[in-house]
Amino acid sequence: MMMNKNISPIKIWREAKNQHKYLGKTGNIVSFTQINAGPAGFEKQAPYWAGIMELQNGERIVGQIINSGKKPAVKSKVIAILRRTRESNKKEIVQYGIKWRIL
Repeated sequence: MMMNKNISPIKIWREAKNQHKYLGKTGNIVSFTQINAGPAGFEKQAPYWAGIMELQNGERIVGQIINSGKKPAVKSKVIAILRRTRESNKKEIVQYGIKWRIL
């Protein structure tokens, strides 16, 4: 795997510094799809589920859905958790972010 030169520690920090506000938040799945061929850094995760979650305050957010390979369902309740978001090699920074686990 080649190192992605567009991903710097500063960019990762800037994107991640606000993610803590979603940890532990709950909501419901509004829509979802299965990703069979993931983009660079996500190839080994495919197939995986991604969807739109609606939080209790009405905010909608897109994210990966964790459900042990089972098909999610619209209106399923989800919670935001912290997980590794992409594959990295020894020279890259390990990236963590929000994923959504079905309750």
